[in-house]
Amino acid sequence: MKVLRQGYYWPTMKEDATNFVRACDRCQRFANYSSMPATLLTPMVSPWPFAMWGIDLIGELPKAKGDVKYAVVAVDYFTKWVEAMPLTEAVNKIIKHTLKTKLEERKGNWPEELPKVMWSYNTTPRSTMGERSFMLTYGYEAMVPVEVGSGSLRRDCYRKEDVEVNQRLHLDLLEETRENSQLRLAAYQQRAARYYNKKMTSAQNKRRPYK
Repeated sequence: MKVLRQGYYWPTMKEDATNFVRACDRCQRFANYSSMPATLLTPMVSPWPFAMWGIDLIGELPKAKGDVKYAVVAVDYFTKWVEAMPLTEAVNKIIKHTLKTKLEERKGNWPEELPKVMWSYNTTPRSTMGERSFMLTYGYEAMVPVEVGSGSLRRDCYRKEDVEVNQRLHLDLLEETRENSQLRLAAYQQRAARYYNKKMTSAQNKRRPYK
């Protein structure tokens, strides 16, 4: 952050700074830690047509051309104008399975549990990307609920002016974070494709009749 304030920048600034701090004993023991705090929920009202949309899914429907079996529907809050289009699948299968498992444990109380499950998922590091979804979206780490109740350094030493400055600096580094995550995800997808194709080829060879 000090380097950014002086007007310097290079593509791997965040990674270089992280490696430097990890190797510095004093940084690990005494460095200040600050980030955006949790905020109160603010109801939002659409001020004019097409400013805000509500989105929902319909399905599963009978599979149609292109293997589509869902429809996504968007409704403008102001005019109630409706748009819709077909989809191939509603959500990533791994995410869907994880959410379904967590919510089924709560039985009839799953609607109350849903926000907590979503928050937990979005603030948990993804092995495929090396980052949390919250970080990739907003550019800084979320404050977890336990910090609100039990306290932490960044919560107890909170100063609005410092947080606003640090938020702008974090956003300057967001592009580097996203690019690194894209590289990790691409590498993971290539490994998964090689593994899948290898199994597919092996299965096809086994099914071929001997001459």
